[in-house]
Amino acid sequence: MKENNLIRVFIDNNVWDIFYKYNLDLCTELPASKYALLITREAEFEFEGMPSEKKTYVNEQILKRKVKTDRIFGFYNPAYPPNEQRFGGFGTYSDNNVGGRFIRDDEAKILKEERKAIGKKKKSGLYNNEADVAIASRSLHSVVLTCDNKKVLKRAKKRTGSLILNLSNYDNTISISELIDNIIKGDKS
Repeated sequence: MKENNLIRVFIDNNVWDIFYKYNLDLCTELPASKYALLITREAEFEFEGMPSEKKTYVNEQILKRKVKTDRIFGFYNPAYPPNEQRFGGFGTYSDNNVGGRFIRDDEAKILKEERKAIGKKKKSGLYNNEADVAIASRSLHSVVLTCDNKKVLKRAKKRTGSLILNLSNYDNTISISELIDNIIKGDKS
């Protein structure tokens, strides 16, 4: 769950709605001294469907807070156009944003078991449930922020005790950092 002594936190695409609603500054809310913020490659596909003001906010926060995309290592798939490739290829040690990392066995198991839930391709270029399966696999080793009660996330949490923090009722009366600390300590309230 930690990377270089930082707590790894994956941001599900729907959480940007909460961040945008409260105009949260991720540098303050989730400081770089404590958290490594990540998104999945699949989340990047969903940005295109955002309204322009929210998309501008999201892009600013990603750049300012240095939110990284977690890519799994894989090869080019000719079934997808270049802009819809899911995997990262060979990377470099000096730039984590280039290439992909090797998948963990437990992640691969979730992806394999849940892929059958993926249905028809959507306008975003993703298949139904594809982004949910990707974020569920990351919940095995990181905190996941979401606003969903999707079955795939519930199954991951039930099977593995994943740290999934649902922000669908978030009202900005407590910081997200405090909520993360509470879930890590075992307070599920």
